[in-house]
Amino acid sequence: MKNRLTSISILTMTGLFGLLTVFLIFLFWILDWPILYALLGSIAGLIIQFLIGPWLTDLNMKWIYKAKFDSQLPEYMTDFISDVCEKNNMKMPRVGYIDDGAPNAFTYGRTKNDARVILTRGIFELLDEEEAKAVVAHELGHAAHYDILIMTVAQLAPMVLYSFYQACFSTKSTRHDKESRNGEGAVKLIGIIAYILYIISQYLILWLSRTREYMADAFSAESTHNPNALSSALVG
Repeated sequence: MKNRLTSISILTMTGLFGLLTVFLIFLFWILDWPILYALLGSIAGLIIQFLIGPWLTDLNMKWIYKAKFDSQLPEYMTDFISDVCEKNNMKMPRVGYIDDGAPNAFTYGRTKNDARVILTRGIFELLDEEEAKAVVAHELGHAAHYDILIMTVAQLAPMVLYSFYQACFSTKSTRHDKESRNGEGAVKLIGIIAYILYIISQYLILWLSRTREYMADAFSAESTHNPNALSSALVG
């Protein structure tokens, strides 16, 4: 399972950054633009988001959704999470509890060793123990497979492409001679190409995301030894 996930991730990343590389080479060839600033700006924004994102989400969970990270979970769930983490060489995640009757669970963080798992009251009220463990195992699978980190890096390609698209269509020349109009036309063409590649990259992102969801499902089935529990939890 891990080998397959790694192969798919490498293939998708190659496609994403291959598109970006071809576009940048084309841009350097067509225009003499100082695009380094746009590129660095996109990368810096992504790094900042990655570094402070979990902290901001923590605040959001506490202030808006009244999540409690020090709540006592049922003993069976605490033991199950501890067992899964030990088998997969990862630290125990911080578990947040939201007093909401709708069954919901999700994870966020940077790596598998600083993951947060958010669970609602509905998970424990509407699901039986096996179903609840299957849902939590799915979320732990995302952390164990470094899905958060990989999806953050993957988003760099469409982010850069869209930044160039916006820059191309917001650039207007103050001159009105033929040479200036030709140059503006080239800029617009590059913007269109950037947008087309942006759309393609978004579909690759969706494919990568869906693949990692399937792998998290497989992780849940492997961890619980009960593949039907997750499907019954989702149906219920």
